[in-house]
Amino acid sequence: MFHNQNMKPVVSINLCCYNSEKYLSETLQSIAAQTYRNWELVIVNDGSTDSTESIIFAFRAQGYPVVYHSQKNEGIAASRNKAIELSRGDFIAFIDHDDIWMPELLERQLAAFDKDTILVYGNFITRDMTEGKEYMSFDPDSEFYSGRVTGELVKKNFILIETAVVRVAAVRSLEELFDPKLLMADDIDFLIRLSLTGNFKYTRDVCMVYRMHPGNVTMTRGHHYVHDLSYMIKKYRGKMGRRMLRDLVRQYIITVKIDLSSAGFKVFPFLFLGFNLKHIVISLLLPFTGDKNILEVKAALLKPFRNLRSLLRRRKTPDV
Repeated sequence: MFHNQNMKPVVSINLCCYNSEKYLSETLQSIAAQTYRNWELVIVNDGSTDSTESIIFAFRAQGYPVVYHSQKNEGIAASRNKAIELSRGDFIAFIDHDDIWMPELLERQLAAFDKDTILVYGNFITRDMTEGKEYMSFDPDSEFYSGRVTGELVKKNFILIETAVVRVAAVRSLEELFDPKLLMADDIDFLIRLSLTGNFKYTRDVCMVYRMHPGNVTMTRGHHYVHDLSYMIKKYRGKMGRRMLRDLVRQYIITVKIDLSSAGFKVFPFLFLGFNLKHIVISLLLPFTGDKNILEVKAALLKPFRNLRSLLRRRKTPDV
């Protein structure tokens, strides 16, 4: 049985969606199958133009406790902030429109809380929808951390926010919730800032399935992560220690290297002086490029060389 919808729920599940018709029904069913029942589902429809709203209304018509808000498209950070605003529970759990929770997720995460813990996260399986494969992205025995985890989070993000349950009081104590200026790392930024305020804890059991498909933000906008890390480094100056900032810079440089490799950057490939020159050049320039992604920076850097090559070719062409 569900709680009386006029009473305050213990957990507010936040679900933000945009054109989610392909995967949303399975996600909703995984929420309905939770063994812990005292929850409300807060759904923010971020301007969908497909049948997303019809799927939500059909689910709500079955008697599930749904708080629904529809808005023009404002992005995931603004949608998550709206969902938090509408949440009435003592805890918030996050789920994306294409994820699948295991039935015991809420029950296990809530049971793990103690008085000093503000967030509990867990393990997950990645399901590659293109390749038809499943695998675990992290080993909880060596790659998960409890307590004050900021120092580890700035080195590598090991928390999938969709496995997390967090105290509402801790969330609302932040000066800023999810940052709309971030293009895709709003959840990582949120977790880092939250970790500065209290203890995290993990549960080692697999509690959700992350479905990886061509429509994922990480698949379509991965190059924006470079922009976001640059923005975060500037944002955190004066708010965290030098060692943590240095570790975040290292993560930024590694991400630049990966992004450059994906973009096929080929400027001065013969110069290696302990570092690859192209990575140094891009690392210096990216903080000043605004919202430009790595491909736009690459094009701008290559333009003078292409112009010079065209000029040389014209000079070599004999007059007729």
